[in-house]
Amino acid sequence: MKKLFVIVCLGLFVWEAGAQVNLPEAFRSNLKRAAAGPRSSYSGQFVIYEPTDTFQRSVPLDGAVRSNYVRVDSSLLAVTCERVKKAMLAELQMPDKWCGKINLSLHRARSLDEMVVIGSSQNGTDWQYYMDMPDTITPSRLVVAVVNVLLLELANRNSERSAEIPTWLVEGLARQLVLSSEIPLVLDQPAQGRAGAGASFLQSEGVRRSPLATANEELRAHPPLTLEELTWPADGQLEGDAGEAYRSSAQLFVHELTQLDGGRASLRDMIGELARYLNWQMAFLDAFNSHFKTQLELEKWWDLRVVTFTGRDLTQTWPAAESWDKLDEIIRPAVEVRTAINELPLRTQLSLQAIIRQWDFAQQADVFTQRIQQLFILRTFVSQDLISLVDGYRQVLDGYMKARAKTSTGRRVVLGLDSIAKETIAQLDTLDARREQLRPVQQSVQSADANIVLTH
Repeated sequence: MKKLFVIVCLGLFVWEAGAQVNLPEAFRSNLKRAAAGPRSSYSGQFVIYEPTDTFQRSVPLDGAVRSNYVRVDSSLLAVTCERVKKAMLAELQMPDKWCGKINLSLHRARSLDEMVVIGSSQNGTDWQYYMDMPDTITPSRLVVAVVNVLLLELANRNSERSAEIPTWLVEGLARQLVLSSEIPLVLDQPAQGRAGAGASFLQSEGVRRSPLATANEELRAHPPLTLEELTWPADGQLEGDAGEAYRSSAQLFVHELTQLDGGRASLRDMIGELARYLNWQMAFLDAFNSHFKTQLELEKWWDLRVVTFTGRDLTQTWPAAESWDKLDEIIRPAVEVRTAINELPLRTQLSLQAIIRQWDFAQQADVFTQRIQQLFILRTFVSQDLISLVDGYRQVLDGYMKARAKTSTGRRVVLGLDSIAKETIAQLDTLDARREQLRPVQQSVQSADANIVLTH
């Protein structure tokens, strides 16, 4: 298996396929050299050293190979690292409070697919990190390497031992960042005859697709990985077609975890606890305890999410902004109200909570039965980010209707402010708060291509 990167603990050993070997002398000398004029990134966390082997030329790239690789220098790498960090912190909803400095040493690439070496040193609970990488690399490997060292820096804060970062988290989070970013994460040296830095091929052009569209296509064509396969990738699992299947499964796993109620907070907790445990599974179950009590519960949940995801065709789903608007129409139905007996009715929108508070059950039942049916249809077409939210509203309304049917016995229920109503209103308030968090910053005009009409 060709290694994409290894992790080094300075002064100790390299972890590679379970073997313990001496720290590579070339890496040791690179870290000790005092290169003139290192470049610091915007935040100051990244310090990049230019190659000193200026007499040597990097491996040549022909036209076909050139399209799959980028050449970076210290300035481009500084911007790339900051962009990846900003995207990762946004995905995890974290502020930038870095503690450990990351030193990056560039060297002239001698061959394609050279190893990226990640190292760390500590003084008590204070850590510094080191990366040695070729100046010619594929954009995906560059993002994975930066995400890996950033996660390591997060996990090791205030710890005297280095954390184990699970492969699925590194690969899945890196893929999610690349495909969800609105700007290119990786900058490339300009092609010959073209001025200015270029964007890497990782950033798609034209119409933006769902970040999970590639994963959806991949996992509909090839069997998704089991939780065990994600946890223990086999030799060769990260290469070729198998590597694409692994990264697609890992991206979906990370995404689905963030969509749980409080999922991002639990993921942050897990990362922060990794250094306290000998394996990530214990840290995971501790952080996600409110969702999964055992490994078996996690496996069952993952199996269900995979079946649901691969049963959808994301090429037929609406963009995020339009999906949000459609959901908003359903949960805030337009109704006609009269301010006085002799006045013409006015059409206005009411929240589901207001209907529960102000209408009797017979009136509620007509509206909520429609909403439940519409939500069931809607989940087929909304963007992946809203699936769990749509399901949440449908389950709450369905549960309310069933509970009310048992207690009303056909009698008129006025205002309904009993325990059933109060609990349902509280659940709807929680869902509304989640919906506001997912509100698109700039909502786009609804697509004329949408051919599904949800009637009120």
